[in-house]
Amino acid sequence: MPLDLPATTPVRPRRLLRRTTALVASVTVAIGLAGAVGAGTATAAPKDATAAAASDGPFVLVGTGGVQPEDVSATTTPNIWKALGGTPADGSDPASADLVGVAPGVNVVRTVRSSTCPVDGWLAVSSGRRAGDIAPHTQPTCRVPDDPTDSSTDGTGGTVPDWAEYQDAVAHQSFDATLGALGDAVEATGLATTSIGPGAAIAVATKDGTVAGTHVDAPADVTGLENAVTTALGTSRLVVVDAGAVLDPAAQPGEEPLPAEEVAASHAKQVKAVDANVGAVLAAVTASPGAADTSVLVASLADSNRTSHLQLALGAGPALSTHGDASGGHTILAAGSTRQPGMIQDTDVLPTVVHAVGIGASVPESATVGTTIGTARSDASGTDRLDGLVDVSRHASAVKPLIANFYLLLILANLALYAFATVLLRLDAKRLGAVGRWLRENPSGVLKGLVAVGIALGSIPVSTTLANAFPWWRASAPAWTLAGIVVALDVVITAVAMLVPWRRAPLWPFGVVGGVTAVVLAIDVLGGAPLQLSGLMGTQPLVAGRFYGINNTSYALFGTACVMVTVALANPLVLRGRRKAAAGVVAVVGVVATALDGLPSIGADFGGPRARRRLRPARPHGGGREAHLAARRRGPRGSGRRGRRVRRRGLAATPDQRTHLGRFVDDVLHGELWHVVQRKLAQNLDNLNNNLTLVALAGLLVVVYVLGRPLRGALAHPAGGPLEWITTDAPLSQLTAYAPMLRPGIITTGVILGIGFLVNDSGILVPATGIVLALPVLLAVYANWLRDVRARGGAAAPRPRSDAPAAR
Repeated sequence: MPLDLPATTPVRPRRLLRRTTALVASVTVAIGLAGAVGAGTATAAPKDATAAAASDGPFVLVGTGGVQPEDVSATTTPNIWKALGGTPADGSDPASADLVGVAPGVNVVRTVRSSTCPVDGWLAVSSGRRAGDIAPHTQPTCRVPDDPTDSSTDGTGGTVPDWAEYQDAVAHQSFDATLGALGDAVEATGLATTSIGPGAAIAVATKDGTVAGTHVDAPADVTGLENAVTTALGTSRLVVVDAGAVLDPAAQPGEEPLPAEEVAASHAKQVKAVDANVGAVLAAVTASPGAADTSVLVASLADSNRTSHLQLALGAGPALSTHGDASGGHTILAAGSTRQPGMIQDTDVLPTVVHAVGIGASVPESATVGTTIGTARSDASGTDRLDGLVDVSRHASAVKPLIANFYLLLILANLALYAFATVLLRLDAKRLGAVGRWLRENPSGVLKGLVAVGIALGSIPVSTTLANAFPWWRASAPAWTLAGIVVALDVVITAVAMLVPWRRAPLWPFGVVGGVTAVVLAIDVLGGAPLQLSGLMGTQPLVAGRFYGINNTSYALFGTACVMVTVALANPLVLRGRRKAAAGVVAVVGVVATALDGLPSIGADFGGPRARRRLRPARPHGGGREAHLAARRRGPRGSGRRGRRVRRRGLAATPDQRTHLGRFVDDVLHGELWHVVQRKLAQNLDNLNNNLTLVALAGLLVVVYVLGRPLRGALAHPAGGPLEWITTDAPLSQLTAYAPMLRPGIITTGVILGIGFLVNDSGILVPATGIVLALPVLLAVYANWLRDVRARGGAAAPRPRSDAPAAR
């Protein structure tokens, strides 16, 4: 028969539900909106980027490496500074004349390793996928490419040196790159092409290493480079230029590191040389008869050292002008692969080039993973746009060294809480001395402390997300500033949870922490995920794994939080026998969560929709006594109307809009399913070499097999066993009578995290992240219930409602 709340509970369930819903909704919406507004103000990022139309004019690709947005200044890079609308420091007119409508951007150069060499960047241009040279384990710096050999007198027919080594290296990588995609397209269409410099030869080489079109060896000076580009613009539709790369000096293996001043001086000198080359190219373009129809993309394709950074990019001309704003509109570069205004990737260059010169049909759609580069409007003008991108770059670089220590501290804090709750509290008071006596004399205080600490630990993930609403990376001590902001936000959420009048609801910690986490992530995803970008537990641009929507960590947090808040809201309804209302709560949360996670325009998550469908109303359990969350073990049906709709939507996505799911379907149709599976398995195995993953796995084992044993004993013992002094006469297992939604909620969470583990390439981190959120709050739920038991002087079994129909 339907269950009622215990008679001793003083707050009416309906009133409690209204209070809980209103408070959780108001707090989370206020915090989430404040965070989204703060992040939007910090980045000033426009959102209306789309691909530009193909142009009939020439397209000039200028590739370099190691030039960061922070390197640009009036003194070090006068040509780039002038192109962006800045005034040179000495008032002189640099080699580049004014270019109309120059849009700056930052380029994510991550390919197959944590740092990218110049050859890696050029190979990514050649293939349209992540590709890399042989790992430079035995040399302090990257390989420097050479100009082609055995070319004819007219510059045709040359062969790229070391091409066989490049192909061998790529064949042993797991990104299915095919070198020569751009060169093969150029050769197949007969497109007039000129490459200048060794890196440019790599970009336009065919699959056998022969350079397509005409090649010009790297000129000796800027005058020679300007003349070479001028000549190329008169004969070629596509001009690819290697402007040189910045490679910071490094000590030989076994030697002392070089002084920072020496490295900085060398870096600045090389940047200035690259700027001079870029200025020569821009001067040739602006002086050409067809300057108005010529498009230019300048991209730093690689890092300058073993530490990854966001790199500089510039674009101008009709082929890159999304809005037809070549007349001088204020824009920044943008690409659909990142959906972050101002941010592009190495893998976007090939689609952009072939689209601009009209040979996109010659490149198989399955060969590339990037999208075309266009522009997005910006409110800033001149070099102010660059300042905003420098801020984005500093943010990404500032958070990177903090992530490992943050996760380590978070896991250790959780383990300490579990050890205290399941081991320390079981020890004989005499063995603990004064501490043991104090604990035995203050059981209510111990329980209140466990509730507060459990909520505080569970609130850390959402606090790290909201912390990005504050520009902590601009502080002189960014690590300490970020720590202070996270702690302050965590204290606020915990204080709100502890002070509101809902303390006698057993599952209120689930409602508070789950509600805040789910709503903040939902609002952030709807706004393009600005708070997750470069967050401690968010998306990392330097890794280039995901830039928007729901990534693996967010999936674990969002899925777990949705289950938590659903359990908290549905539990009072189940106790009152309102099965349809409880099922409605589950259905609404499940549908909204699935949409936010899986829609291509929002979450764009491949594995998420399959798992989130497990959050649904099911057949009433136990003879119609309660509604619960069900964990179905099969995904969307492979046949039938729904399955056909899913497949059509995935296949209908355009290259610029294709999501993880659409790309997966495309790979399957092209016979690459096994390669995808291999890549996901390899990534999970690689994660086992990560110290962070090992710590997380060790923590899980400790919780499940070591610390879980005394907790299971307390659950089974009639009076709590060694924990009887704190549980009174109530075994923890009796909580399920007061919280019938708890057990199905735990099962559903396990299924969601398990599916996330199976379908994601870094899925081994998914269950660890979900447990970090759920376990401390679950402990807070138990402690909160025991506080209520002690306040009532013992546990009273729930009684059936007098007006409820008899059980069948």
